[in-house]
Amino acid sequence: MAVPARGVQRALLPLVAGTLLAVGACSTSTDQQETRASTQAYGVQEPADPAPPGKFQTLPEPCGAVPRSALKQIQFDTMPEGDEDPGADARQDDDQDALRGEPTLTFNTDRRAGCEWMWRGDDDTGSRGLTVDFERVVSYDAAVSDEEQAKADYLASADQAGVPTGTSLPDGTGDEVEPSETGPAPRLVGGIGDEAFLTEYVSDDDAPPHQEVRLVFRDDNVIVTVQYQQWPREGAQPPADGGLQSFAHLVAQGLAKRLDQQ
Repeated sequence: MAVPARGVQRALLPLVAGTLLAVGACSTSTDQQETRASTQAYGVQEPADPAPPGKFQTLPEPCGAVPRSALKQIQFDTMPEGDEDPGADARQDDDQDALRGEPTLTFNTDRRAGCEWMWRGDDDTGSRGLTVDFERVVSYDAAVSDEEQAKADYLASADQAGVPTGTSLPDGTGDEVEPSETGPAPRLVGGIGDEAFLTEYVSDDDAPPHQEVRLVFRDDNVIVTVQYQQWPREGAQPPADGGLQSFAHLVAQGLAKRLDQQ
């Protein structure tokens, strides 16, 4: 019995379709192999996986990041190791605005944010100013991670600040021993972030002299700068050696702990 032509066509269609798919798959596989072989033959490297993003994708609110205890110590000029000021509690109700700080103007608070405080004392301490700055570093090179770029930026800042190359950290910078808070500047600082350095500047051109301490530290892809300044009243005794450094160190420690909570 003869099979109708239309029936033959229907029977052959699946076979033809399967054959075409097989040929196409083989052709695609062959093309990919040839392309890979050609790429390797000409020494062209295939694109590598992009570098991982940084640990931090946001920044803390800067005016709220500094511990209030540190702000009060600076406000009332009470050294961290010194005796408590008996009049501090009585005055703090009148000075709450001084603890709030003023946000610094930035174009993108996810990338950079800061805050500043200013205190004008009635005693010999004169005026004091504190500024904190957070910078979240982002690499635009797919082969360079955010952390690697932040490290390069940090090292460039340290070099510009004149931090001696090859200097070692103070003794006892491990977790079990408290690092030194004071010492000759510029110098490296241990126990804060992944790496840190400190500079100190005194301007003899001002009357009275203007003193400034800057502590910069890096935690992964974030660089934090703490700047503490003091303008003693004319004729007043300058701050004790290491006094400004201790305050900057105190604030930086608080900011490093705040970053760990991000």
